[in-house]
Amino acid sequence: MMSGWTAQRSQAHIAPQGARAVIVGAGGSARAAAWALSGVAARVTILNRTEGKARALASLVRAAGCAAEAAGLDAQEPLREADLVVHCTTIGLGNPELPFDPKLLRPGCALVDLVYAMSGPSALLRMSSGVRAIDGIDVLVHQAIASLEIWLARPQ
Repeated sequence: MMSGWTAQRSQAHIAPQGARAVIVGAGGSARAAAWALSGVAARVTILNRTEGKARALASLVRAAGCAAEAAGLDAQEPLREADLVVHCTTIGLGNPELPFDPKLLRPGCALVDLVYAMSGPSALLRMSSGVRAIDGIDVLVHQAIASLEIWLARPQ
């Protein structure tokens, strides 16, 4: 998953170095995003509906040497301050529900929404204006390319 995101964020000119990053979710894709960001972001904040899971993931990020904190999904300040937000929940997958109010994001913030659907961008991306956005389908395509390179033993 992260190789697809890394390739796509590079094409979209999103640089996480020194960023105040927010990861929404604490499952598998959130762990991958946290691992990828822990070596480059200035701070990673994990937001999750179950704060205990957010705290556990934040602890792993701190153990990797990056400043990290955790909060519930209702926390707004981390989203207002974020340079980069990575949405890693199933909220919005197949329904118009939003994991957070996209109006909280400041102009220029980068938003990576790992939710993807063949019907087009998620409701979160459709309602986000003034942000640099990466759709989950773009990440999926780049992930498939990276996977084929591995299976076919071709260099990147």
